[in-house]
Amino acid sequence: MFFFCSLFSFFGKNAYVTYHIITKGLTWEGAQQYCRENFQDLATFESMDDVNSITELYDWSWIGLHEYSKSWKTMSKDINSWRWSLTGEGSRTGYYKWRDSEPDNHMLMEHCVGMKPGGNWFDTSCQKEKRFVCYDVVEGKNAYVHVSEVRSWYSALTYCRQHHIGFPVIENSDQQKLVHSAIPSYSDAPIWLGLYRVPWVWSDGSQSSYRNWSSSKSENYKDEKFCQLLHQVKRLLCFFDLN
Repeated sequence: MFFFCSLFSFFGKNAYVTYHIITKGLTWEGAQQYCRENFQDLATFESMDDVNSITELYDWSWIGLHEYSKSWKTMSKDINSWRWSLTGEGSRTGYYKWRDSEPDNHMLMEHCVGMKPGGNWFDTSCQKEKRFVCYDVVEGKNAYVHVSEVRSWYSALTYCRQHHIGFPVIENSDQQKLVHSAIPSYSDAPIWLGLYRVPWVWSDGSQSSYRNWSSSKSENYKDEKFCQLLHQVKRLLCFFDLN
């Protein structure tokens, strides 16, 4: 497959993007390197108008949107790795307590983290409803408040921010014990943690939220198959910033 590079041109207050089709057959990483060395980066799209501006359409081409399995298997500082909602940043210590075989990103749809009653973590869909623990400071002391109401991850985060400070951060075994001890001993239900990740990021670091997935994205790709996809040879689309 080919790939696309983009070229940014600035005229006064207006910015223009020019996409360049590259007919070299490269893997995604090879395409990224080529675009960065010769243009700006692999192409980023902000809207359907950007897509429609491409006059030479091909069945398959590399663009800048990507997802690496290493980002959700570790507590690294990669842009699409796990981060704590309280800080918006990745782990400072690398501490984690994943359950065996977790995280597994089942169906490529598990972007939030819960804690089992035994204390182990697991990744799951953010849309599922669970109980949760909020973090607060009461009379100068850290407080962990268990909420028995079940909510989605985002709804639980909103609740914690409105009534307390937010979800707690767990950076070591002591903090893990404090959060775990907030769960009532009689409870056998998992809780939400403040750990989440933003999947599928643009190579140039753009914050564009535009996506135009095909129906095949819903397939349950195994890690091996996904790795093979990243190493297939495709066209590419690059861009370049003249500013």
